[in-house]
Amino acid sequence: MSDAISYLIGKRDVMTPPKAAHTLIIAIPGAKVTLVDIGHALMTEQPDVTLDQLFSFATGVDAAA
Repeated sequence: MSDAISYLIGKRDVMTPPKAAHTLIIAIPGAKVTLVDIGHALMTEQPDVTLDQLFSFATGVDAAA
């Protein structure tokens, strides 16, 4: 089941900082964790980066490729 879970975490998120996700991340070993240089409003701040990451997770194709 862990391969069906992905965390997309904004490095600059002050409302839910990356350290706040730690408990969730360790609760599901093997889940994909991606830190991006975005704040809390991922889709508003950088929609292309966010969509690339969602596409990558949904299709199994690396967004960087």
